[in-house]
Amino acid sequence: MQEEETNKIKLFAKIQEAKVKFLNAGVKKSGWNNGFKYHYYELKDIVPPALKIFSQLNLATQFKFDQTIGKMIVYDLDTGYSTEYTSPLPILDGRDTREAMQNIGAVETYTRRYLYLQLFDVVETDQFDIVFNKSKNKKGKQNNKKKPELNLKEREIAKDIADSIVKSGKELNQNTIRTELVKRLENNEITSANFTHLMEYI
Repeated sequence: MQEEETNKIKLFAKIQEAKVKFLNAGVKKSGWNNGFKYHYYELKDIVPPALKIFSQLNLATQFKFDQTIGKMIVYDLDTGYSTEYTSPLPILDGRDTREAMQNIGAVETYTRRYLYLQLFDVVETDQFDIVFNKSKNKKGKQNNKKKPELNLKEREIAKDIADSIVKSGKELNQNTIRTELVKRLENNEITSANFTHLMEYI
């Protein structure tokens, strides 16, 4: 038990060092959302410096996916101890094999990217906030009527919708958000009050 705890501490010390190395690497964001004018990390930005850091610290990673969960396992090659990072996967609705395979590829790519960001403690601007704030600013120019802020539950719904859209490989925009809101209302996943309030901000 004492050896296991020691190995656990060694691994998390390496992970902490990896976070600092990644931060100091000055990794640039090559992704660009032209519709909402923001940069984001693509997987190709993260993997090369990550592999270099893992090699320096004698760490290795393995990705596993099932129908509901994406998982990154981080191994300390000096001790064999490992830890896991996980992310829920959206339900895919491809109607033919080709579309389904494309969707799976998009989901796995996004999830790998998300898990790397989770490992390195990289904080990006919330994607729903980008859409939400731009929409709100546009409405503000047309209508000076002040609207109430979203409550905590509605912000959780909004973030979950944004994550779900991006993980599915679709573009995050006002139309895809509206479509997802309608679907969730029809499936009784959100209340009509939540639906109405969120739609006002899109």
